[in-house]
Amino acid sequence: MRLKERERIAVEIARACVEGPLGSVSSGFSDERIRVRASVLPESGAYGIRENGLKSGEGLRLLVPADTVVSEGDGVWVEGKGYVVISVRKWRAHAELECAKML
Repeated sequence: MRLKERERIAVEIARACVEGPLGSVSSGFSDERIRVRASVLPESGAYGIRENGLKSGEGLRLLVPADTVVSEGDGVWVEGKGYVVISVRKWRAHAELECAKML
């Protein structure tokens, strides 16, 4: 599946671990954001929503370029709203990120 440029919007990805100046690691998101263009698909179907313990409207699926560095637990900002990556599926041409809304 090829991602069409006209259907993609800018999103920001932040790494999950923050390293302090003395080498300490704490939970949170880094200030450095990776900007990519992604196809944004709303979560459809009640099964996928219930499977992850989410309510309707709290899930999101993103299709990003295959070379994007992202892992589970990273933060994603789409049009000012924050999401957490709960799963990453790598394909030959793109990566599929399943996200849950931040509380």
